[in-house]
Amino acid sequence: MADDDPTPFNPFGGMPFFNDMMRAMAQQGPLNWDLAQQFAQLGAVGETSDPEPDASTRIAYNALADIADMHVREITTLSTGPRDRHVEILTT
Repeated sequence: MADDDPTPFNPFGGMPFFNDMMRAMAQQGPLNWDLAQQFAQLGAVGETSDPEPDASTRIAYNALADIADMHVREITTLSTGPRDRHVEILTT
């Protein structure tokens, strides 16, 4: 019977990349910022490079990222990282 199955359902069971990613993100201790940056870049651009945003767009997104970071900290009381570290647009 399905209720007797000792292994729980794992939607990522057939995808080792996702298993590795979830295992890496679930580790205890401080967040590995380099790993987080690599995951963000992979999710944002995949295998292709993105065009370079113009300076005004980059400045606007950086300002919005700081505001979003402030709201996340205020509403959830979670630390989003060092307060002196600002989110910025990365180019590939």
